[in-house]
Amino acid sequence: MAAVMDVKTWKSSSSLTLRSRSDDLKKVDRALEDYWQVGGWGHHQHLRTVKTNIEAWIDVKGRKPDGSINSERAGAVEELLGQVERALLRRDIYVALWSFSNQHGTTLPISRKLEYVGQILQGLKSKIMNADIEPSQDLKGIFVAPEYFHSARHAGEFKSPGGFVKRTVPAFDKMQFVHQLEGISNAAKGILIVPGSVAWSELLDRDKIEESITELEDPQKYKGIAPGVMDHHAYKTDVLPSWNQKKNFVRQAGAKPKYVMHNTAFAFLDGRPRYEYHKHGDFHEAVGSPNLVFIPGHESGVKTIGGVTMGFEICLDHNIGYLASRTGKHPVGLSGEKAKPVVERELHIVVSDCVDNEPSHMALWDGGYFLHASTNPDCTNVFHRTGAQVREVNPVEEVAAGPANEPLRFYRISIERKEAKSPARKYVPDAYR
Repeated sequence: MAAVMDVKTWKSSSSLTLRSRSDDLKKVDRALEDYWQVGGWGHHQHLRTVKTNIEAWIDVKGRKPDGSINSERAGAVEELLGQVERALLRRDIYVALWSFSNQHGTTLPISRKLEYVGQILQGLKSKIMNADIEPSQDLKGIFVAPEYFHSARHAGEFKSPGGFVKRTVPAFDKMQFVHQLEGISNAAKGILIVPGSVAWSELLDRDKIEESITELEDPQKYKGIAPGVMDHHAYKTDVLPSWNQKKNFVRQAGAKPKYVMHNTAFAFLDGRPRYEYHKHGDFHEAVGSPNLVFIPGHESGVKTIGGVTMGFEICLDHNIGYLASRTGKHPVGLSGEKAKPVVERELHIVVSDCVDNEPSHMALWDGGYFLHASTNPDCTNVFHRTGAQVREVNPVEEVAAGPANEPLRFYRISIERKEAKSPARKYVPDAYR
């Protein structure tokens, strides 16, 4: 967070021996006191009042030919003004991470789960309003739920003698889910909604699959070969089909219909899906049907939404380190061509069931945040990168929500807008888009 000095520091630095404080300077004092009275977070109107009063004081004092303020208090005033201007470039965001339990969730219809989402978003909207976040920001809040939020009833359970219950819902159900979320998102303007992931299947389209295979096997786009990603980064690899077996499955003609399984995370903002990310790593995704095959997604996972650049991963992807792999420290993942520079990423969002938080895989620029919603509450966290270090951020509140009173944690984060221009992003000082 861009630091604005507290009232005690300000008065100490701007005081002069045996000098009284003018009415114009006292207005700056009062405005700064009002800002800190509300906690020094959000409340940009208080910062703007501080800035206005500083500028009014400067107008009274005037400036010297060299541009400096004509006052012995100039140094302290310039320092405070600079801090306020940097803070006004900051985007304050309220975050809600839900440790929704799939153990209970797979017994519920999706309509019931979406009711819970609607209730949570109402509470998040209220917190955003009370925090008085800058109205011109496109993105004021974020809600994230865990992986497999929408999947088949009793998905993944072992039912003897029939084996595992398949995880996927039909493509039509996935479309209905997206349509319902569009309505929910439209009623929660300014909140990025990442409702976990959807396990779904569609009839195999050979031309489409061949395009995916070509993309995945292109070494200019992926570090390491696809078989390495598919076969060597999941437990019990002996029960997973190899990459070659998967290709044979989709290429060989057969009497029975064949289906492709996807595990997809959607990101909604202001009533529209802004991005969909298909899971890369195969952790027994296509359970429950001999005619179902999991083909990994081939997106970069990086997208700018609401003026914020963020990376997405689903569970095993974070364990593998897809977004971090372009640094050269990991054997597989995205190449430099496929992945945008890490310096752009202000947020890194992971949904899982479940995966540990791996600091070396948190692909962020300095000042960025890692947001993880997991079915395991111990893994549901926010981390903040400062230089080469990442530290855990404490929630401001935790409540229970959902069928089993799962933890719902609220966080307040502040993303500082960089004043330097990057090759891909040009920041406009007066805009938040």
